[in-house]
Amino acid sequence: MFAGQFQQRHEGHHHHGRTRSGVEAVGKFDEAQQLFLQALQIRSGNLTIQMEAARNLMLAARGKDTEKLNQALLGAEPQPNKKNLIWGFGQIAQLAAKDPNFQDQFFEARWNVARCRSLLAEAESDPAKKQKLFDAALNDVTQTMVRFPELGGPARKTEFDRLTREIQQKAGKAPSGLAGLNAALPKIDNEK
Repeated sequence: MFAGQFQQRHEGHHHHGRTRSGVEAVGKFDEAQQLFLQALQIRSGNLTIQMEAARNLMLAARGKDTEKLNQALLGAEPQPNKKNLIWGFGQIAQLAAKDPNFQDQFFEARWNVARCRSLLAEAESDPAKKQKLFDAALNDVTQTMVRFPELGGPARKTEFDRLTREIQQKAGKAPSGLAGLNAALPKIDNEK
């Protein structure tokens, strides 16, 4: 059932690879969003298009538009069935976690969940809320690391470490990276 729900084929969607670089160059986020929405109305289960649509929202936010950041994180375009046409990185991660063929998308989505929360924290003016969002972003990374200590391989692990240090620094903590998160975990004493 799940494999049918997720399709990662590119036929008929050859435009979207070109769209993103064009989108970033000219900033035509809304135009790109319309293309993603049209494609998702035909194939909402296409993970590649879902990732592109969420990425587009995150880029369109330019680190400041909290509505778009929340949409990139939690989804957008609610349908009559109350489900979002654009899933957002949170739901992409949940669904990709269930399928070993989508490991790469899972780790990218988890990285983006933490990144969106960090950007939301930076945009927040209330110091208490700002700290809560930074802590949530670090918790996103911690949860991913606890479940998958390899974090999708050396390159992806380096990306997670860099993001973690960036978040820690902005949150006013020592930028100790993944090692710092790991050291802060409660130790399980397995020795009898």
